[in-house]
Amino acid sequence: KYPGCVECLHNCNGESGGVRLVDYCTLSPDQQKVAVYFDQSLEISTRFHIEPASICNSRCSTCFIIHDDFTREVDLMDFDRVIESFGGDIKEATYIQLFYYGEPFLNPQTTRFLRYLSDNAPKAKVVFSTNGVYLKAEYARDIIEVSRKVPIIVWNSLHGSRQENSRKYMGKTFMFDTAVANFNYLSSLRTPDCNLRLVWKYVLFSWNDSVADLAELEHA
Repeated sequence: KYPGCVECLHNCNGESGGVRLVDYCTLSPDQQKVAVYFDQSLEISTRFHIEPASICNSRCSTCFIIHDDFTREVDLMDFDRVIESFGGDIKEATYIQLFYYGEPFLNPQTTRFLRYLSDNAPKAKVVFSTNGVYLKAEYARDIIEVSRKVPIIVWNSLHGSRQENSRKYMGKTFMFDTAVANFNYLSSLRTPDCNLRLVWKYVLFSWNDSVADLAELEHA
């Protein structure tokens, strides 16, 4: 489905690097008009934000995905439909973000789509954000293979220095040790010909992390 309102897109104004959203709920543009608009936009678009999964295995306390009113039509992105919408032409893309609020590796087709991008979007930088628990060995090997063709950044969303304090923020069942092992495996596969950057994205809380914890991480 296309978004429901092309007028909304035309009426959004950038303010200080952000976007001012307008009230579009009462507008009902012709769907053919919307389709034509997005077909034309694809010809000049260079940045894409695609959400492989709208579900997540962690329950971070400040993330709205844990609330009942967070919904999507489907939990997992149908990448065949995404590829079809590109019409085979994504070669001018320069930035592709493969995450939003869900955990991208809950979708078993994510790295298959990544391989598609490596063949069809050679100018693109691809960015993931993952908590690492579902970053399986086979996915890690796919990332390494593709990083020899296009640059990849993996943000490790791991909020805590050990199992105990990560669960205070990420949920009582979060598997910190599994996530660390998966990240370590991915890192161990890197070779000089890989264009892969790993970044630990750490949300810091005074109630969750002591000075000693942070000092330990600094030397890890």
